[in-house]
Amino acid sequence: MMPDRGVESRRLVTVAEPRFPSTGPSRHRHGGHSSPIEKLSFEVLSQIFLECLPETGFPKASTKVAPTLLARVCSHWRAVAMRTPLLWAGINLGDNWRDLLNPRHDYLKDAMAAKEWSIRAGSCLLSYRLYYWNCPPRSQNVLKVILSHHGRWRHIAIHLPAPVWTQFLSAAVRTVAPHLQYLELLGAESSSRSEVVQVPNPGFPKLHSLFLGRCGVLFDFADTGAPFLRNVTVDNCPELTLDDCWCFLHHCPNLEIFAAYCDSRKPLTSTSATTRRTIHETRCLKKLHLDVQYADSGQLLGLFYAPALESLQLADFHTGGGPGATSGYPQLAPFLSKSSAHLTSMNIDLDMTDDEFLASFRRTPALTSVELHSQRGFLSDAVMDSLIMRAKDPQKHILPSLEHIILTGVDESRYESIEKIVLSRWEGRAGTGLSTTIGEEMSGGWERRLNSVHLYGPDLGRPSNIALRPMIKACIEGGLEVIDAPLVLGEFYPSVFNGSF
Repeated sequence: MMPDRGVESRRLVTVAEPRFPSTGPSRHRHGGHSSPIEKLSFEVLSQIFLECLPETGFPKASTKVAPTLLARVCSHWRAVAMRTPLLWAGINLGDNWRDLLNPRHDYLKDAMAAKEWSIRAGSCLLSYRLYYWNCPPRSQNVLKVILSHHGRWRHIAIHLPAPVWTQFLSAAVRTVAPHLQYLELLGAESSSRSEVVQVPNPGFPKLHSLFLGRCGVLFDFADTGAPFLRNVTVDNCPELTLDDCWCFLHHCPNLEIFAAYCDSRKPLTSTSATTRRTIHETRCLKKLHLDVQYADSGQLLGLFYAPALESLQLADFHTGGGPGATSGYPQLAPFLSKSSAHLTSMNIDLDMTDDEFLASFRRTPALTSVELHSQRGFLSDAVMDSLIMRAKDPQKHILPSLEHIILTGVDESRYESIEKIVLSRWEGRAGTGLSTTIGEEMSGGWERRLNSVHLYGPDLGRPSNIALRPMIKACIEGGLEVIDAPLVLGEFYPSVFNGSF
């Protein structure tokens, strides 16, 4: 069961229920026969109870929801609930949203609930979602209860103020969590400094998903490795460096998803002479998302290749953009060439030359979705023109399999090019395209797969209005999906990646 990753707008005060003994089935009050509610077998009723748990996340220790509510209906249901340990294997504890203004949360009840549920869960592995905006000394009892069951952890998602992290993690990493599969650590606010936690051996041998956000904590798996780790997301952790990113890519051999937001100014340093001589293969990596603010992410791309890569999202702001000649980003095309992956989705916001754009496009013929950005001046007329499919040399068409195109920072100077791109790639209502109506240059019998275009205007206040152009309107009426909206600032959220790939 995966938890709800979004930040919930409501936080209900949790209460602990007293333990109830397992009692036998009750009798109908007017006779010796069982009531209809008792006629279901234990197995059936137990399974029904499990279906009452939240589809996402974990249940609260509240008498208003399952499983505590089920144990209050009648003695028979209470007996079934108490004999179904899996009902109590996960719990959601946290502040009421009102506690932000008037911190009166009953942390003692939370500690009692966590302890009681661990008993009712029997030998089941335990999952906790702990969300505290405030963390006074009296909350330490809750943390102590959770830490005491480290040997049974399966899923841990914790949101705490930054000052609490050092104490909690220092205690956590000294323990062994042999069954922990999912770890999500979120700080209540961005920490001003970063700490590296050395994971002991064996540490977390079964960990497959790690999410770190605003907590100022990084994990070092250099000594232990992380053979089962498949999903790593690091967002808004201060001073995350390219070296830190490289450690994850290098020491996690089965990593499938890696997403990181880097705002450190430190360049990539020499990790080892051996590493520099050998290009590392990240053989399982399917999704790579890097948002780099100040360092040169191209240094990182030169260290590895990813033959299984399916989705690439790469933004690099270290050159600043603006008018003048582009700085270039020569590492992308060689990375794509070395990987030889069946890449289907690419989103790039890079200071690239026209030749670098085209070289990268030619190495990704299987792309079905592409997102390009014009607001920093990186997208030239030549690059836009290359996306138009023409009758002349159809075998040389760039990105022939595109189904989705997303363009940001679109202004009026791009309207004609976008219109030609759309008309040359959309098949039209009859499957023959509209391009035959606007001249020989746009005609042709090639396969057209485009079915959606998302356009975001040049600023936050207005859309591009390209949907008002007659040809685009005709495409929309014919079934093409066109979204025309104001510019959206790109933001990076761990929740985007908190799930199965």
